[in-house]
Amino acid sequence: MDLTLRLNRQVRLRIFLGLLISLISPVLAGKPETKLYCQYKDAFKQNACMTEHAVQGINHSLSDNLSKDDLDIYRALEAMNLVQTLAGSGRYNYLASTSQGALALSMNEQSQMLKRGYGICGNHQAMFLEIMKLLKVDARPVDFYYIDDQERPCSHAAAEVKIANKWRYVDITWGSIWVKEKNNLSSLLSLEEVLNHEGQVMSGINSWYLHFKYTRFVYDPLEYLQSKHLQILRNKGGLLMVPLINNQVKLDGLPRYIGANSLVTPPLRMKFENLPYPMEAIVDIQRQGGLCKTSFLKTSSGVYPVQIGKTLIKIRPESELAITKANEICYGVIRNIELIPDRDTKIAEAPVEYATLKFIAYLNQRIYGKTMG
Repeated sequence: MDLTLRLNRQVRLRIFLGLLISLISPVLAGKPETKLYCQYKDAFKQNACMTEHAVQGINHSLSDNLSKDDLDIYRALEAMNLVQTLAGSGRYNYLASTSQGALALSMNEQSQMLKRGYGICGNHQAMFLEIMKLLKVDARPVDFYYIDDQERPCSHAAAEVKIANKWRYVDITWGSIWVKEKNNLSSLLSLEEVLNHEGQVMSGINSWYLHFKYTRFVYDPLEYLQSKHLQILRNKGGLLMVPLINNQVKLDGLPRYIGANSLVTPPLRMKFENLPYPMEAIVDIQRQGGLCKTSFLKTSSGVYPVQIGKTLIKIRPESELAITKANEICYGVIRNIELIPDRDTKIAEAPVEYATLKFIAYLNQRIYGKTMG
């Protein structure tokens, strides 16, 4: 009987210890396994981990002889290939044609889009930059605004990576880089060199790219680099030239905001092409972002408060429309900009609106006084 009890106790003890080990082991092994298999919940951490593993695999294949610059080039290439494959434009197009509502809800959730596997150039740019940030590789966004051969306003988003103190151009969506020497990745070119037709393009077998280039479309996805009225913005800031048609502003296909949406990027400014003479304009701000406590809407003719709704301003040829940046984030999302080339016509068309805006402009000048110039 005693022997039976002792055996039962031993069995129960072994079972207990087995259960305890089974509970503790995953906890102890979790961290190494997470790193080894990149099992992170965050999609960016997971893909940055996989990118780094792939690059270290390449380095190991080359007897660990790659320099820091070479490693960064491979990090950029691996991240580019990963993003364009996982967040496919073809899958995005499929969802756009079958479930636009669900697609629209997640357009600004880059991590979610990467997990679900779809995106277009703006998403690819954001995903790539986040992975580069996690891998500590300097990178910045590059945005293109242009008119295509069908006279349509278009845009494209890509990136630059800083390697060996030089910014190199990478088109994530089309899986393309440009090199000066065919068999030398270290000769990766800058955007200026690409625009000057230096070197040669290297593109992979991205199916979304190929279905445009080698089918009935006969369309070169890289045509934006040689398109009409090409404008390039880096870091989401700089000067944007806005075309006028019949003395009215055309914002189609262009960013619809001015100001700074980040402390580390330059503010976005606007300048109106071929403005014939000084005139008044009505700037209609749909939404205001940031603090804007000490920022103002500014042209060469005056300074005005940043406020939601319509503001009557004065502009001159060659003057810029901007929001002054006083060490704070402040930007305005623009609904519309209406030029007033003929004040008498505007008064005849909308006398109450014009009189109201003129009175508000007078009050603002009185309230702000010297602050507003």
